[in-house]
Amino acid sequence: MRGPRTAPAISAGGHHRRGDHEESPHERDAARCLLDTLKRRFETHMKRHEGVAWSLVRARLERSPARLASLAEMESTSGEPDVVGFDRRTGERLFVDCAAESPPGRRTCAKPARPWNRELPVTAIAVFTLLYVLMPRYTRLVRRWLFR
Repeated sequence: MRGPRTAPAISAGGHHRRGDHEESPHERDAARCLLDTLKRRFETHMKRHEGVAWSLVRARLERSPARLASLAEMESTSGEPDVVGFDRRTGERLFVDCAAESPPGRRTCAKPARPWNRELPVTAIAVFTLLYVLMPRYTRLVRRWLFR
């Protein structure tokens, strides 16, 4: 298992209009590094995306800093994003985390919020009250009403 990687500092830039946001040299280096990593993974696992050209994928990613930032975040949490499909309706390439196992930063333990042993006494009291206190009184009332 690999150790955690540091996150590339790529700004989403989604709130800026084209041309308003000037990329810093650090952001450009981080983006180039991420694109190199994605290209290496793309070329290593060609069976995931047969018939897809890397140049088209790269061009789309370079035009969309928000998507690149999303992939950088996935990569920073030890994920392995890769192209796995194509959405015919929108024309977008689909990226999925193809890591062999869930990265440690994204694992969860499914512990119950409230263990059953805390709820058991409350349930027992409710059942006891219903069966031995309320039901006899209710049945007596119904019997009186029915058989007057």
